[in-house]
Amino acid sequence: MANVNSPFGLYPLRHRSGGVVRANGYPIASGQAGAIYSGDPVKRLDTGKIAVAAAGDTLIGVFQGVSWIDVDGTVRFEKIWPTGQVTQNADDAKAYVYDDPNIEFLIQTDATGYAITNNGNNVDIVYTAGSTLFGRSAVAADMTAPGSATAQLRILEKYSDPRNELGAYARISVLINEHELKSVTGV
Repeated sequence: MANVNSPFGLYPLRHRSGGVVRANGYPIASGQAGAIYSGDPVKRLDTGKIAVAAAGDTLIGVFQGVSWIDVDGTVRFEKIWPTGQVTQNADDAKAYVYDDPNIEFLIQTDATGYAITNNGNNVDIVYTAGSTLFGRSAVAADMTAPGSATAQLRILEKYSDPRNELGAYARISVLINEHELKSVTGV
């Protein structure tokens, strides 16, 4: 049975040293353009606030969700930061981000697919806007040129699940390689 094309962004699997997987708070500017979905890789802007990342960006981590006070005074907790969302008094929203460089993530590959020989290689992300219905990312691993050159993710291995096959749309475990809090030297 072939793998299904259903990217879900980066999903935390475990902490490599046995630690607890937890998210830390980062600010998002009120009215900021660019939706951020749960599972989207994020970067830190020169303002100190976060935004969704694109291929080639250095990452601070993976977005889990966000809280803010809406203009009508309602406290909101969501899996998605809607583009242009305005907060009460234009205060920053609080994003929850998995920012520990030792967290291992699950991600789906693109149509190019995965082979065992890709283990240890680096790849970038392929960004596609997520689902506003489910609040989930649609980011995948770009398998067109895995190798030793510096890239956003380091492939660890194929995710162990009998329904997960080699090839297109395989699910793999990765570490963030181009992480703001660690070295980015490739294999």
